[in-house]
Amino acid sequence: NYGIRSSEGGSGPWTVYYLGNVLYNCKNFDGNNSWGNYDGIGIYLMRGASRNASTARRYIAFNTIYGCRDGIVLVQDHTPAFVRSNLISNVGDGSSPLETPVGRHLAAGSNSWATTVTDHNFFDAADAFNVLWRGPSYSSLSALQAASGQEANGTVGAPNFVNPTLDPMTRDFDLGSGS
Repeated sequence: NYGIRSSEGGSGPWTVYYLGNVLYNCKNFDGNNSWGNYDGIGIYLMRGASRNASTARRYIAFNTIYGCRDGIVLVQDHTPAFVRSNLISNVGDGSSPLETPVGRHLAAGSNSWATTVTDHNFFDAADAFNVLWRGPSYSSLSALQAASGQEANGTVGAPNFVNPTLDPMTRDFDLGSGS
């Protein structure tokens, strides 16, 4: 259901790093989404260590997320998070990694820590831009930037993967020329 799912609690403090992962085709093993609203997510973080938010941090960086219903989701997150330099592509409802995209690139609930920062992320232009940031949804990078101050250096473009195929023997998420 998830590429990475983390739910911390207790008294911490914890600093956690989610770095350099390639997350692909996140969905149920049986091929369908039967577990409700929280399946098919590339990186899903919830319930940070609220009692030590002054020292705990989460760093989410340099990840490639492809073919998941949603890219990165932060829910009930009371730990400051730094979401930076991720490539999020081909988001959709999770039933097929090559379907018409309808999911969210990034979602941070209204209860996410106010100091959470997202910047320098790359959003695939082939997807309908969809970011939920602390309440409102944004359908363009410029609207997100203007309203929230987030993603000042974000980019929307074509990643031009060398070979984003279903076949694990030939799959290649390196960036091709013109990326």
